[in-house]
Amino acid sequence: MSWRSQFNRLAFNFKNYFFRPHAVSFYSKLLSAERLEMEALDILNWQKRQDIVVFAFEHTAFYRKFYQAQEIALEDLKRPETFSRLPILTKNDIRSHFNELIADTAHPAYYYRATTGGSTGEPLTVLHDRRPPLETAAWRMMRWWDIEPSDDMAFIYRLRRKFPHNIINDIMWWPTRRISLDASFMTADSMRDFLQRYESLKPAVLQGYTGAVYEFALFVRDNNLTITPPRAVWVTSAPLSDAQRTIMQTVYQAPVYDQYGSCEVMWLAAECKERNGLHINHDLRYIEFVDDAGKPVPDGEWGRILITDLENKVFPLIRYEIGDRGRRLTRTCPCGITLPLMDKVRGRITDVVRLPNGTVISGEFLTTIFDDHPGAVNAFQVHQRVDFSIILRCVPGKDPKAKEIIEKAHRNLQIKVGDAVPVTLEMVGHIPHDRGKTRFIISEVNR
Repeated sequence: MSWRSQFNRLAFNFKNYFFRPHAVSFYSKLLSAERLEMEALDILNWQKRQDIVVFAFEHTAFYRKFYQAQEIALEDLKRPETFSRLPILTKNDIRSHFNELIADTAHPAYYYRATTGGSTGEPLTVLHDRRPPLETAAWRMMRWWDIEPSDDMAFIYRLRRKFPHNIINDIMWWPTRRISLDASFMTADSMRDFLQRYESLKPAVLQGYTGAVYEFALFVRDNNLTITPPRAVWVTSAPLSDAQRTIMQTVYQAPVYDQYGSCEVMWLAAECKERNGLHINHDLRYIEFVDDAGKPVPDGEWGRILITDLENKVFPLIRYEIGDRGRRLTRTCPCGITLPLMDKVRGRITDVVRLPNGTVISGEFLTTIFDDHPGAVNAFQVHQRVDFSIILRCVPGKDPKAKEIIEKAHRNLQIKVGDAVPVTLEMVGHIPHDRGKTRFIISEVNR
């Protein structure tokens, strides 16, 4: 470890031990929980679930009415079997009952507002509880990759901080240094400038939206530039395809780690060094996978994802349907961390192709059509027009058989939809990301 890294860590630990002892204590509990026996983890998770649902019933007008309408009383919430019967919270519920979801104990000093536009462009606002130091979940996750939160980092996100908040943030983090590239407006000039600053800093971590970090990798590769390998590349906020991971690891010469989170509920799950699935933060969140009727699906089967935030007592989110699809894995991880595993998210519930006869082709299939040949494409996208016709856009990769593999995927997709609609193949040089986020599937029919 360099002297600078040692100094960064010493300063970071000093500031937290003396000014944020509650964060140090919280972090210690997280480290203890990550290796508990599964039975003990489930008990901890249920205790926190019971606490949050009882709190929501007693302190929010929305949940009291929501549960009473289903004839669920306060005493019922204290029984584990009741939880899976609780009604599902939707995005429309949040938009329609925002004020009723705020706890009557919430003081403005306790929370901050977060808004996401989402892939549909419909804004959704929630409130985050400031009191739990949830950034410690990121500290734990980085520890899995042999990274310290005090390490220098480079970010590719949509920049929200403006003067003077960016200056204040830099002062708070000193001597750790952090640089950023605005993912919402990535030009050749801005990427060259970022690369120069990156090379001056040589950060331990490159972090950002999957699509934006991938776009920067293509810029470096296609312009025959060089980049000092970070120790880890951390991507989030969009599905990560095997093709993207392969290209990014080749360009950055570093392992790429997938982390699942959202604006509404952060720090849901992340890969460890084994990359054997994403460890669910089971001591902080409860994640369910359910079918279209809202019933739990067996482990290993794909379902709609429901999330319960076990820490937010300002704006409780209980059995919230985030709009993604995923599945819980049954295997254990050889890394020794006992937090349960989930597969990488395959895409949003709305990420499907619908045929005129009502048949639905799921995102689980569409987002994996090149997984067996990640070198065949640099990027791809399935675009369904309003007339139900489908366009498969592909940026050919370096695989010598790329054209053959892409044409075979095209034929397989046409076979999948049959004679219902035409499937057109377009070979393109570039597929733009959506404000830094990858869009594998676009359907005008869904909209």
